[in-house]
Order: sequence, then structure tokens, then C-alpha cells
Amino acid sequence: MKRNAIRSLVVMMIAVMVFAFTPVPVSAATKAPAKVKISSVKVSNVSKYSNTCTMLIKWKKAKKATGYVVYMKYGSGQWEKKKKLGRLYRGLRVYNTPCGQIQVKVQAINKKKKGKFSKVKTKFVPSKLTLAEYADRIEPAMKTGPSGETRSFAGNTMTFTYDLSGKIDNIDETKAKINALVPTMKSDAHNIITKAKLDCGISGVKVVYNFVYNGTSLGSWSFTY
Repeated sequence: MKRNAIRSLVVMMIAVMVFAFTPVPVSAATKAPAKVKISSVKVSNVSKYSNTCTMLIKWKKAKKATGYVVYMKYGSGQWEKKKKLGRLYRGLRVYNTPCGQIQVKVQAINKKKKGKFSKVKTKFVPSKLTLAEYADRIEPAMKTGPSGETRSFAGNTMTFTYDLSGKIDNIDETKAKINALVPTMKSDAHNIITKAKLDCGISGVKVVYNFVYNGTSLGSWSFTY
């Protein structure tokens, strides 16, 4: 009887030790969630007054996900964590989204791990603002140029006027001076228009270059982006 009790105790201890050292299968909750697939990105309610819109983002269910995180990037800015949602959510409506280039990505998560980001979806929302309104309301710094250069805006036309008075000794030097200035002025215009397009979706901008010397016009050049 006593031997049977000892034998039973030994068997029980061995069973406990075997169980303790047996690898436990990784549960579904500890595996990384699947990669999210964004199904649609839709835009509505574009406002000229606030230069914003409403964006509806939808995605499909990801396996082993207990939640989702939505990230957004506006224009030339940085990625922002917009919202963390529970596992039952399949979409997010974002109000007051700035117009222009908008990028979206979604990541599935669970209690232990994060899944891979979805493919980035890019939406281009044209603003109802003109370039002149953009300069007045959003980027007033773009109206100020370097010494000798005056910038003016009307609708979607941007005019650079450069006064060569005091910059050259005589009228014969104007051609060389203008040729030296044009690349820089074109680069400035390109940077301004690129930012306006990214931030607000503004396109079809006309750029005019004027050069004057002692009150006399030396001619003008223009092109459209």
C-alpha cells in the first residue's frame, strides 16, 4: 500500500515536470496581425472657407487583429497618428482634413504585436482657394522676396518684379544681370508652387517676371505651371 502511494507520487511528479517543459503552442493573440488592406478613401464637403474636407477611410478585417491605428500625412508634413480603434471598426471618418495631397496608411495591432503597415493610399484634393488667397491666409511669408524683388499675387497669377537700379552701373549690363537672376527666380517660383500644390492642391499657376531699371521696363517673361 505504501509502495503504491510512493509510486503514484513519483508518476505524478514526472508528469508535472514533463508538462512544465513541454513547449506551449503560441496563441493567436501573440502572433502579429495580418497586413491591413485599405478598401477605399473617399472625400466630401470640400470647404473654401476653411480649406478643408471630410475624408472617409475604409479597410478590410485583418486576421489576429484586436485593433487598428490610422496614420495620415498632409502635404509636405510628417506622418501623424490619427486614431486608435477597436477590432470591430472597419473605417474612420476624419473631419477638417486639410486640402491638397493627403496620404493614409493603417496598421493592425493586438495586445502583443503590431502588423505591417498597409500600402499607402494617396488622395489629391484640389483646394477652392486661389494662389493669392493661399498666400494671404496660409503662407504670408511667400509674399516677401529677397532685396530688390517685389512679389504680387492676383488670382492664380504670381508676379516677380526685380528692380535693377543700383545693381548695375549702366543699361548695357542688364542682359548679363537678368541671365544671372532668372535661374534663382525660377527656382523660387517652383518651390512656392510645389508647396501650394502639395498643401492645397493649387495648380494652373501663371508666373510673370518683370525687370525694371530706373523706372523703365526692360521686358517681361511668363510661363504656366
